[in-house]
Amino acid sequence: MSTQHIEDQLVTIWEKALDVHPIGVKDNFFDLGGDSILAVEIFGQVEKQFAKKLPLATLLQAETIEEIAAIITEQIAGKEKISWSSLVTIQPNGAKLPLFLMHPLGGETLVYRKLSMYLGYDQPVYGLQPVGLDGNSPYTRVEDMASHYIKDIQTIQPHGPYLLGGYSFGGIIALEIAQQLLKRGEKVAFLFMLDTCRPGCSTRLPLIERISIHIKKLLQQPTYIQQKLIGMKIWSKFHLREQYKRYSKMAPNFRQIALNLPDSDKHLNIMQANAIALSQYCFQQKYPGQLTLFRTADENRDDNAVGVKYDFDFGWKDLFVGGIDIHHVPGSHLTLLDDPHVEVIAQKLKACLERLPI
Repeated sequence: MSTQHIEDQLVTIWEKALDVHPIGVKDNFFDLGGDSILAVEIFGQVEKQFAKKLPLATLLQAETIEEIAAIITEQIAGKEKISWSSLVTIQPNGAKLPLFLMHPLGGETLVYRKLSMYLGYDQPVYGLQPVGLDGNSPYTRVEDMASHYIKDIQTIQPHGPYLLGGYSFGGIIALEIAQQLLKRGEKVAFLFMLDTCRPGCSTRLPLIERISIHIKKLLQQPTYIQQKLIGMKIWSKFHLREQYKRYSKMAPNFRQIALNLPDSDKHLNIMQANAIALSQYCFQQKYPGQLTLFRTADENRDDNAVGVKYDFDFGWKDLFVGGIDIHHVPGSHLTLLDDPHVEVIAQKLKACLERLPI
């Protein structure tokens, strides 16, 4: 199969998924409006068409049809095998200490691409993705995930001081990694969480207050009801088959990705394993240092749980001996890493890193 033929088939796949016509082989996936959810649809079709499974993280280095076609061509010819590692290179350039970002509940690290871009090309950034995306059995304990990821982190940076963080569930993994590194005598210079809640830190407001919030949102956002019905942002970053099916029922014009996913898709298994790990994790061990917490506002955090009130510090106050540095950020839990919110977060994060005494 020629590279030209592969490119032609990829163009057809991209145009259908992205709903953009025409698409050139040098066009950038993200510039065309591509995101994590569309990447799953496209890579699912690539697997069906060519019987080659590419990790989504491939898009961090190969963002065009031309580049992806070259990879597939090499694989078909048996000249190149896709190597898999939990460590994902997002942005390797720069002399600064690398920033290591842990995957959220759905397992993908593509969500950090824009954050890395806004941090600048002199800030090295690496992501950690879960075992299980490679076809092996995923870990179901946060402690085991952390131990595995430390090995990969130390292939890039053998010793501290370390810069660690994560979005949502990724913040909890980052905490456990920091705990384990400290036990080994390493230094953790910076630990941050992006909208990570400690389980049990929220309460449901009375019905009358929730109704008032819905009315307020409706007056402020004429499309609020439509957004609620479509549910476009409900875990969309984590591309789970069951959620795709629900999208199709709620919004018939939504891309029916569930029908296009291969049976070998691992994301649902990953999320289930991570949910088990979260439910079993013990939060009793105090952390001697400080936490930097970036949190969204209660009324914006979760469009599908309007009327939920969260602890100001998301439940972390008694766990961090060094205190908590809280930064309020725009967007909701599901949109904070999208434009325009992610640029604000990157600026705040960059300022925090520049103030570190290292």
